[in-house]
Order: sequence, then structure tokens, then C-alpha cells
Amino acid sequence: MTRPVKADGFQALLLDLDGTLIDTLPDISQALGRLLNDRGLELLDDTQLRRLVGGGTRAMLQAVCANAQLPWDEQWHEQYLRLYEQCLLNRSRPFDGVLALLEHCRDRALPMAVVTNKSQAMASRLLDALLPTIPFVTTVGASASRPLKPNPQGAFFAAAEIGASPECCLLLGDTQSDVLTARAAGMRAGAALWGYGSRQSLMALSPHAVFEEPGQLASFLFD
Repeated sequence: MTRPVKADGFQALLLDLDGTLIDTLPDISQALGRLLNDRGLELLDDTQLRRLVGGGTRAMLQAVCANAQLPWDEQWHEQYLRLYEQCLLNRSRPFDGVLALLEHCRDRALPMAVVTNKSQAMASRLLDALLPTIPFVTTVGASASRPLKPNPQGAFFAAAEIGASPECCLLLGDTQSDVLTARAAGMRAGAALWGYGSRQSLMALSPHAVFEEPGQLASFLFD
């Protein structure tokens, strides 16, 4: 059964993970730094790394290889995952205001789901550890059976799990990939400017709504 449309027009809130809910950049940077150091390559600063996060781990590493003019080798991916697994929860934390936003959505009975290009297992570990009181209906992570964002399959799956019509879902994310996913799924796109994507790149895609900080989204949804 499809959920009724709320007064604000939204049946569900779909959320990106890295750069939207949780600041994972410190631990991604640590794992990637170890990998590059092991291979005798120059480390990336946070500004460079921000441009690579969001498209999935393999795409990030392929971009690093291309920048270093090295051929792609799947061992890059395998080694990075081993390193990242070791530091996944060292310094990653929810962004300021995110927990209050999610608690408000929970208390107002707005169903929520996470749609991420992070692996399913790592996404679940992060959410269980850092946002344990938030009852996400489902977490849709990277899977061999489903293409990554901006392909809309993950967003469609999350909406179906909730029982929400795509056109009545708001998909919140911090990169162009998220806005393009929402557009491809027929959902409304919310741009989270506190994350890793630049304002310019997000605004170029004309998202349905733009939020400077999480509290603005709560007002948008419920006030």
C-alpha cells in the first residue's frame, strides 16, 4: 500500500550518507593516505579529496590512478577496502544538526531511508554506530546486483521499501550525483551545502531546494 501524502507533499525522505549525514572524510583520507604512501605516491589534501567522494570507492581510486598516470589495477580497490575497514569509525561523525533533524523526522513519523554508493556493510556499520536511535526503513548501499548513483535503481528500491511514490520523495545529498539521481527517479532533489560538493556544482543542476544547514530542512519539511 502506498503511504498517504503528507501536508507538505512528501511521503518519505531519502538521504545520502557520506557528506550528507556523516562526515566520513577524515577516515577516508586516512585510509587513502596509507594506500598512497605504501605506493610511494603524493598524498591528496582535503580539497582534492572532496572532489572525488560520492561516486563510489572504485571511481575515487580510478581517478587517483588516472591523476598519477598509472594503469588501473583491482588490487588498489582491495587494499583500500582493507585499510578503510581498519579506520572506518576512528573520526567519522554526524554533521552538526543532523541528529536533531533526523530525530525531528522520526518524531513526526516521516519515513527515512539511506541511499549511498558506499558498500552496504560499511554503510550499515556507520549508521549503527553513529546514528543508532534513528529507525531508517532501509539502507541501500553498493551492490553487485544494482548500479551506483546517479542510476536511480537504488532510489526506486528505497521508495518501494517505504511504500512511497517516487514523485512524493525528497532525496537529499551533497553532490551532483545525488541531484541527478533524484531527477532520474522523478523525485525532488534537496542539495545539502554543508557537505563535500561545491555550491556552484550543485546549483548548476537547479535542485528543487537548497539547504545551508540541516535545521533548514526541518523547517522546509514541517513548518
